[in-house]
Amino acid sequence: MENDRKQLLSLVLYFGHELFFDSSSDEETEEISKICGISDKIVPAMSTNQFKIHFRLNVDVFETLLQKLHSIDRKRVTVGHPEISIDKGCVIMIWYLGNLESLRSAKAETIIGKFKRRYGMPGIIGAVDGTHIRINAPKEYHCSYINRKNYHSILLQGVCDSELLFIDIYTGQPGSVHDATLFKKSNLYNRISTNNIDFSNNTHIIGDKAYPLATYLMVPYKDNGNLTPREKNFNLILIMSATILHNLCILCDDKVEELFSMEKEILEESETAPVVNACEEIRNRGNAAATQKRRDIVNSLPLII
Repeated sequence: MENDRKQLLSLVLYFGHELFFDSSSDEETEEISKICGISDKIVPAMSTNQFKIHFRLNVDVFETLLQKLHSIDRKRVTVGHPEISIDKGCVIMIWYLGNLESLRSAKAETIIGKFKRRYGMPGIIGAVDGTHIRINAPKEYHCSYINRKNYHSILLQGVCDSELLFIDIYTGQPGSVHDATLFKKSNLYNRISTNNIDFSNNTHIIGDKAYPLATYLMVPYKDNGNLTPREKNFNLILIMSATILHNLCILCDDKVEELFSMEKEILEESETAPVVNACEEIRNRGNAAATQKRRDIVNSLPLII
């Protein structure tokens, strides 16, 4: 526990370092002029209201925290970077904790930009998919754990960013559960449904054909045999974008097969066009906003096929 606290404090100090210290070279200083003396001069001169706006904390609460920190006996650090004062360290920590949303927004913009540069599709903040984790047959309800590949498993749903890093994970459901059902049982879906995740600026996650179309979740068109060139183009670009998560599951055979199946679906006409078309219409009925959003993206994408 003590090591965890030390690691957390190290991360806090790392993120605050660039804001509160002028450690750049002369060349870097010529490009970006940093504001020096923030914690020593500017913060103490802030009004009570200004302090609360920047640090999300009342001054009196901050001063109480400082008093408690000063009352704790601590060892002097004599190696590494010069030790900073408790006051400055506390300012850095409080600023970081009070501005996590801003840092998350910056991270989201980075993810969106990388997805668009690599694949051409705008607004993507993550790719969602499910995969199977093989297990021994449970003693109870073992049939529920048999998946479509005819082995026992539990499901793992992951959302990853543009760098193959997981940003959300949910697991534990039996292998017979469909991906769409897994999604609706997940904590991610619960947070979306209760508006605890903000899909502002027309952002969304992407998934394969197993997931329902929503304004926050873009999925491929079902191939009814009558897809337009632009709709096929959208499907291909979305699949290219979603393969970043497939790559994480490349050792799982069903992911590889599913990927090839999706690519084939784009390029070949389906023999079950009337049934697929009807199902697509029913599934998206009443979801006009999501349908229109997908249509707008379709028309905005460059043609690559």
